[in-house]
Amino acid sequence: MTWYLWILFSMIAGSLETIVDKVIITKEPEKIDILVGTFYRNFAFFILTIIIGLFGIFGKLSFVFNIHLLILAIICPLNSLAYDYFLRNVEVSRFNGIFYAFPIIFLFIEKIFLHKTFSVIQIIGTLLLVIGAILFSMEANKRKFLLSWKALFWMLIRMIPIVYLFVTYKLYSTSINDVSFYFSIWAMLIIFYIFIILITKKYKKLKETAKSNNFLAKTFIAKGFDVFSSIFYLEALGIASLTAVSAIDSFSPLITLVLLICLSFFTKINISEDFSKKTLVLKIVATMTLIAGGFCMFLP
Repeated sequence: MTWYLWILFSMIAGSLETIVDKVIITKEPEKIDILVGTFYRNFAFFILTIIIGLFGIFGKLSFVFNIHLLILAIICPLNSLAYDYFLRNVEVSRFNGIFYAFPIIFLFIEKIFLHKTFSVIQIIGTLLLVIGAILFSMEANKRKFLLSWKALFWMLIRMIPIVYLFVTYKLYSTSINDVSFYFSIWAMLIIFYIFIILITKKYKKLKETAKSNNFLAKTFIAKGFDVFSSIFYLEALGIASLTAVSAIDSFSPLITLVLLICLSFFTKINISEDFSKKTLVLKIVATMTLIAGGFCMFLP
């Protein structure tokens, strides 16, 4: 299968994961402990990774250890906490869009460390992706940025582990399969989480959080999408460059926006999205800007 089909499937699954997570947290956010909630999301991801690995679809399941995977196991919980922050405080369409400053980071990494060259139009495409992300962070009516310094801090915290994860995979993609890559990281990550929960005595809230609006059961559904999205992304990354995969991934906000609009206008599900006329136009313009940037990045 060609890499852009892998990334297409990854985008669809990733959008569904984020929307399901948002719906779950929107109903009773005060009853979902932040640390316990992020633990359950990672626990569900870990269990589902093992199940998929046992089927052997993406290669034999095995545990691999090296210093880079250990570092990822330590810092990935920060990404989970940042994800929880955005779920609770920012619309899905917005925080799914603002992370598309990724390609400019990958452009720098591949230029400096992998010695790749890029055309002028690809650089223009990267800038368009960044502009699109900026537009997603703006408020239509008041023409000001919605993101506070706190949100920008959490955005940086979320970016660092993800960028490090993709770069690490790119370095070891020939020696470890996708499912073993995630299994190895999350096996160590879960141990760290359990240790933190024991120290902070958050184990007292495990049962309460799991039962709150069937949080744990619904989280397994969301992480089901997440596992496939993550594996499909690595499949694409094993074939194409970081910048190219990230550029095509700029179509993800379009998929997310279409799904959110359908849910907003055709169902009674609370997705906490502002679809007033001006805001919707701004989101559409931001999405089209991302797509234009992705198209430019895809050109040779």
